[in-house]
Amino acid sequence: MTENISDSQAGAAAEGNAVGTASGGGITTPSTNQEAGGAVTPGEPSAVSPVSDPSPQFGSVEHYEKRVRDLQSQNDRLRHQLSRHEELQEEQSRALLVLKDALLRANPLVPAELLDTSSLDNLRASFQSAEQVVGRVRERLEEEQRSAGHPWRIPAGAPVRAGVDVQSLSPGEKIRHGLAQKMGR
Repeated sequence: MTENISDSQAGAAAEGNAVGTASGGGITTPSTNQEAGGAVTPGEPSAVSPVSDPSPQFGSVEHYEKRVRDLQSQNDRLRHQLSRHEELQEEQSRALLVLKDALLRANPLVPAELLDTSSLDNLRASFQSAEQVVGRVRERLEEEQRSAGHPWRIPAGAPVRAGVDVQSLSPGEKIRHGLAQKMGR
């Protein structure tokens, strides 16, 4: 029986609950030094009663119930953190789509299919590579236009407004044109 007592005391000591027992009865008793107001001497069992001990003894039902409560509260915290993480991911996805739309409005030549919105870094990298693709395509088109003898430049401003060339009009168009001028249009 002394082996059982020392084993349970060793188990309790491993949990940080070293408790001295009187004659294997499971009731803690203070030492004579403690009853006289002295301190607990090293190697002497502590006078902590099981009722005032804040943590249940290892292997007891209370110990496992406390462990279950702790794990449940930890599980609740993790579920809350997971739901918050999912909310933040959704918010980030929406923000990346808004940013993608803004980039496409500012750069209409960039194809939307080339932009990756899985993360900000991916969006930035895909936008840069899309701009490079657009630049290469533009250069190739310019080169093809030059080699075909067509100027690539777009004239600045609106074309000069000239009057109607009456010589190129058909007789019916000439009559309509004359009547329109006469009526003041």
